[in-house]
Amino acid sequence: MQTEDRPIGEVQQMFRPNRNNQMAGYIIVSFLLVGGCCLLFMCAFKLSRAKQMPLFVEKGESLFSLSIGCVLGAGMIIASIFLFHWLRSIASLRVFLGDEGFCVIRDQRVEVFTWDQIVLAEETALYERPRVPVNLLDGEIPKIRSRSFCIVREDGYNFIFDANHLQNHDRFAALVKWQMRIREIPWLIEEEYS
Repeated sequence: MQTEDRPIGEVQQMFRPNRNNQMAGYIIVSFLLVGGCCLLFMCAFKLSRAKQMPLFVEKGESLFSLSIGCVLGAGMIIASIFLFHWLRSIASLRVFLGDEGFCVIRDQRVEVFTWDQIVLAEETALYERPRVPVNLLDGEIPKIRSRSFCIVREDGYNFIFDANHLQNHDRFAALVKWQMRIREIPWLIEEEYS
C-alpha cells in the first residue's frame, strides 16, 4: 500500500488501540454521565422544592450543600463528555508502519513520519520502586510499570504513544527503534521512579 498521501513505502504492519482499555473507558463514561445526571437533578429538584432552607448547617441539607451537589453533578457530566471525545479520538487511531516510515491516522487526519523527517525519539520508563536504596540481597528488583514513547519530526510535530494508545506498543517502538538505529537517529531513554 503506497499512495501519494502516505509515502511510507509498502506497509508492513498496522497497529490499533487496545479495545479492552476503550471498553473500560466507555464504562467509566457511562457511570460519570449517569451519576452526574442523578446528582444534578436530585439536588436541583430539592433546591426547587425548598421554601425555607438555611444557608449552612452542620448536618443535613442546606443551600450550600445542594449547590455543591449541583456543581459536582455538572462537573461529572462535563468530564464524561470530554472523556467520551478523547475515547473517540483514540478509537480512530491507526498506525501503519512501512519501509520508508510510518503514518498516523487519527480523526481523519493523516500525519506521515518518514525516517528522514524524524530527528529524535524519547522513551520514558516509569519504574515502581521506593525512593530509598533497594536491598539487593533481598532480591528486590525494580519492575517497569509503564513505558511511553515520543517520536519528534523535524518540524516539531510529535507522536506520543503508550499502552493506552496502541496495542503492542512495545513491538511498534522496537521496530521504529531498529529503523532509527540504522539511520543513527538519537533515541533517548529517561527513567522516572515512583
